Amino acid sequence: MAWIAGNPDSAPPGGTAHFITGHGDISMCAQAMKAGAVDFLPKPFRGDDLLGCVERALIRSAEQRRRGQKRMKLRTFLVC
Repeated sequence: MAWIAGNPDSAPPGGTAHFITGHGDISMCAQAMKAGAVDFLPKPFRGDDLLGCVERALIRSAEQRRRGQKRMKLRTFLVC
């Protein structure tokens, strides 16, 4: 993921990044989050930890879709 290395414009549209590392520390976590990661999992992690990341990403995605739909309805209402 080139965007973690400092190129945020190359991030996949609408995608999320979950940073998983075996050598994590607080500084690396902060750097990954500033670069756009939505979760940080230091190894070793449990399967439940990974499932929690996926669940949070799905919830975030659904909320973003709902907000986008509300904006579209509002724009349609304001144009009419």
